Amino acid sequence: MEKFSETHQILMEYMKNGSLLDILLTSGKFTEKFARTIAINLYNQIGILHRNGVIHFDLKPDNLMFNENMMLKICDLGYANKPIGFTQGYASPEQIQNKIIDPEKCDVFAYGIIIFIIVMGFPPFQHYQDNWYKLISNQQWDQFWSKIKLNGKPDPSEEFKDLIQKVIAVDVNKRYNMQNISTAAWYTLEKVSDQECTQELLKRINLRNVGYYKY
Repeated sequence: MEKFSETHQILMEYMKNGSLLDILLTSGKFTEKFARTIAINLYNQIGILHRNGVIHFDLKPDNLMFNENMMLKICDLGYANKPIGFTQGYASPEQIQNKIIDPEKCDVFAYGIIIFIIVMGFPPFQHYQDNWYKLISNQQWDQFWSKIKLNGKPDPSEEFKDLIQKVIAVDVNKRYNMQNISTAAWYTLEKVSDQECTQELLKRINLRNVGYYKY
């Protein structure tokens, strides 16, 4: 009997410039025109996954990495097509309840949370029992946005508010799918070029590395 011995190696791309979470934690939110460019790039990346039959199920800023050329990459596909786990605050309500109807819309919900954080600098809710989540669940959006403004937080554009209300809708039947997102008015507003966005990201990363960023 002939015996074979083989060594298998897995080569992984080195994400030199860290994650979106790293950038947000050290330098804060982005203006809407910068956020729009990041959001479009992320939307396109998610679209590639979905067109290839892959649902991520655990999208969050920690899993959005930048390589040496500042190309956004979606990482950590450990739960892909396996909704057996999730991250609190990003998982859709139907994931929490283990009652998934439309898997694609689970990623849409997480996408909405991410772009909310990019623009606002904080998540729309902390947990699924807090008052913020109750306002979202009850579709009391006027109160939700007014409460944010009263707390001294920035007042985003009406187009942004409309998009958020559609992508993090608790009722999955009222939530946008990926095709709906592409028609949202927010994406038609002014945005920076990919080159300008890359320069801003690199500036934040470089200043992060020396421990100082002014925003």
